[in-house]
Amino acid sequence: MLNAPQITIEGRLAADPLLRFTPAGNPVANMVVVANQRVQKGGEWSDGLAQFYEISLWKNDAEVCAEIFHKGDQVLVAGDLTARTYEDQSGQTQTRLGIFVRSIGPTLHTLAKRSGIGGKPRATGTTSDPWAEAIPADEPPF
Repeated sequence: MLNAPQITIEGRLAADPLLRFTPAGNPVANMVVVANQRVQKGGEWSDGLAQFYEISLWKNDAEVCAEIFHKGDQVLVAGDLTARTYEDQSGQTQTRLGIFVRSIGPTLHTLAKRSGIGGKPRATGTTSDPWAEAIPADEPPF
């Protein structure tokens, strides 16, 4: 998109991606990413205003995202900011934010959660780090 503001957000998927196909057979995945602002009040951090972004991916990207992403996954999205204005059932004008996605991927937090890495305390007194042990003086360090 020409002259559209560029945006990068980190947020969580509000639901599993919805994979559909156009009449021509092209796959499209629709998702909603929720990004929360963090607010500090009296030395405590809490969730502030939540922004909801509608995103769509097409073709191979759609099928890959529908396969690997799930509700609650933390993702990074980069692309062009869009806004869609419409009139709801009560006659009120509403605006929905969206992102024309250029790039999307899981955060390190999501990858660690899936692989079971992180968040586990290490056992004291034991280590699997070979460099943690002293090298004998009569051996070269390589």
